[in-house]
Amino acid sequence: MSDFLHFEEEKRILRLLHEGSEYAFQIIFDKYKNRIYKLSLKYLVSPILAQEAVQDVFLKLWFAKDEMNDWQHLEKWLALVSKNHCIDQLRKISREWQTVSLSENTLTEFSENNSLNKVIDKQYEDLLTFIINKLPLKQKEVYSLVRESKLTYLQVGERLGISPLTVKTHMSRALQSIKGELLKQGLLFSVLFILKDWHL
Repeated sequence: MSDFLHFEEEKRILRLLHEGSEYAFQIIFDKYKNRIYKLSLKYLVSPILAQEAVQDVFLKLWFAKDEMNDWQHLEKWLALVSKNHCIDQLRKISREWQTVSLSENTLTEFSENNSLNKVIDKQYEDLLTFIINKLPLKQKEVYSLVRESKLTYLQVGERLGISPLTVKTHMSRALQSIKGELLKQGLLFSVLFILKDWHL
């Protein structure tokens, strides 16, 4: 394909995105999702948080699609929104971390004790399953489709017949409920929650 035809195809895709085309959105998602994931992973370290960043960035793109008038603008916009999202998440993690009091020696012992890790991993998974099962039906359904089925917010919205923004709201509430319940279980699960890269 010549550069001219490639440029025309890009313009067509952006025009379709302006018009609310989910087909165009999916093309852009497929083109940039790995770049955003790698960038987010560099900042956040956690694969789970990086996946969440990808979802959030593309949800923002969907609601800001009228701002995209050229492909270069789109790339810069995605990069900026990704970095800002990561910075916000790091600030949030920092605030949460300040609520946990744990000495460096205790943290080292915890990390190096494989037998203890296995026991706590099992306790953590059992507790997480119990908490998820207590979520309101819609939150539980959204959480499962996003985290277990790896669907995007748009795809979940299509499947459940709700808007992507509503999906994000249900997901955010589910995560807040899970985090709150874990922290209520005491310091042990609070520490585990952080050491497992916020694996929610």
